[in-house]
Amino acid sequence: MDLKGRLQRLKTLEGSNRLRENEWQNREIPPLLLEQAFEKTGSFTLKRTLSVRIAEPPHPVFSEILAALVPCLAGIDSRLKVEDLIFFDIETTGLSGGAGTAAFLAGFGRFGGGNYRDLKVEQYLLLDYPGEADFLRQITAALDDGEETPVIVSYNGKSFDSQIIKNRCLVNGMPPPLFCRHADLLHTARCLWKKILPSCSQSAVEKNILNMERRGDTDGARAPDIWFSFLKTNDASELLGICRHNVLDIAGLASIFSVLTHIAHAPEKIGERYSADTEALALRVRRFRLRHGVTRAEITELETRLLEKAAAGGATLAMFLLGKRLLQNKRYDEARSILENAAQKNSGAVSAAADRLLAVDSEWRMRDMELALYYAERTLARPNAGSTLIADTQKRRERLIRMKEIQRANLTLAL
Repeated sequence: MDLKGRLQRLKTLEGSNRLRENEWQNREIPPLLLEQAFEKTGSFTLKRTLSVRIAEPPHPVFSEILAALVPCLAGIDSRLKVEDLIFFDIETTGLSGGAGTAAFLAGFGRFGGGNYRDLKVEQYLLLDYPGEADFLRQITAALDDGEETPVIVSYNGKSFDSQIIKNRCLVNGMPPPLFCRHADLLHTARCLWKKILPSCSQSAVEKNILNMERRGDTDGARAPDIWFSFLKTNDASELLGICRHNVLDIAGLASIFSVLTHIAHAPEKIGERYSADTEALALRVRRFRLRHGVTRAEITELETRLLEKAAAGGATLAMFLLGKRLLQNKRYDEARSILENAAQKNSGAVSAAADRLLAVDSEWRMRDMELALYYAERTLARPNAGSTLIADTQKRRERLIRMKEIQRANLTLAL
């Protein structure tokens, strides 16, 4: 069904011909849904609870480095446990995320009882539009466990799932959930695997990183048409395929989070088991250290080791940052060698920054104006060096030329 057809369908369903609640209650709940453990929890809502085994259990203790991978965990009480997480995913009547798009299926996954291999999944299924408000009330209750605000884990949920729920709550005159502690793993996945995978979709990460193969899965893109067909025919056979797809999404989401917990505990082995980008992880650790003022030596040392590993693999930015750090630590020969390698990569702005750093060191530490001028000229010749760097280097070049002229004049006088 095209967009025009979907909009017309929405208009019809929400118009004057919509089933009244007392009429719907006489409508038979498809036996197929009841056979699959769904139970009625509202006039238009069914719920079921099931257990699903995930590909890899999480590490039971969260490493501090996990907050570098999942920024929303930074600053959260160190007593946070795996059981405190809610893995969240919805299926909707459209993929655009507009105000007319509604959720008809929501799943929540939790670990419990020290069992980190099996995930308890609760699903809420909306059976018709008139029950949306009740459906949303049950969802928002599931998002709030009665304690402090839980940590919600999703995949692209910040841009899509949470916005759908917020919009529909507002449409129905309800206060939306806050989602104030929301870990969206799509951003972390893109950071670690965008240079390795052609796509960082959840299914691509599952298949290529976790070696998870979904067999018999229903394409989530079919969810809107399948639900609209169910409203028309009351045939739930295809709808159950979408319910299973939702369960697989939540299980895969929990498995990806589990991988991140293991990476956080052994970050230097990231490329061996999970084929992730060591440079990206080093930059995440660096950003975490700077943003949160972490001064402990072990975090700085970890960052350095990751930079060294990435630099050895030819990562230009890692080379530059490592060379800069070695200069600060007065390991001058190593620093200049690494910076020279970075400059030779011809990677635009980073190579230009490496040349600039070599020019600064040549001028102020080595007092070699000829060499400093060479690096300044090379910086100016770099494409994509950036206007700020160009302006700074032009001033340096002019100063170096004047200093050379003064040196030449002094030499002439001395003779």
